[in-house]
Amino acid sequence: MIIKRRLNLLRVLQYDRGELPLALIAGVTAWIVYRYFNGFSLPFSVAATLGGALAIFIGFRNNSAYGRWWEARKLWGAIINDSRNLGRLVLSLMDGPPGSNIPDQAKIDRFERRAVRYVIAWVNALRLHLRRQEDEGLLDLHLPEEVRADVARAHHKPNIIILL
Repeated sequence: MIIKRRLNLLRVLQYDRGELPLALIAGVTAWIVYRYFNGFSLPFSVAATLGGALAIFIGFRNNSAYGRWWEARKLWGAIINDSRNLGRLVLSLMDGPPGSNIPDQAKIDRFERRAVRYVIAWVNALRLHLRRQEDEGLLDLHLPEEVRADVARAHHKPNIIILL
């Protein structure tokens, strides 16, 4: 869950624009009935039955929402762990066995750095895409100059980066 320090009242009103008029009408109607129609009342059993049903309904929705959140947390943790493992594998397996004399070590080092930077860029692009946030130059730190324009134009940046 992303919690911002400042609450924008206009966004809340925009989000609740469908339910707010209905709640306002129900509240004003209940106040008018209470204020001007003294003889009108509901038996306690109606309120208890509706309250119990509402509590069960809210409980199921709360459990369902928590289950979805927990599943997303597990998946994101797996993505992070697998990305770290991929980076470690690239760094450890590209050099060959200890003591081996590889003729083009500089080329291998460039490839390792580039591969690890692509993994970092992919994870950040996926995070930004899932949160529907803008890039703000974070991906430019990890991507080479020749692919930045292609990634910036793409609608689904994580797909482009993983293909690269």
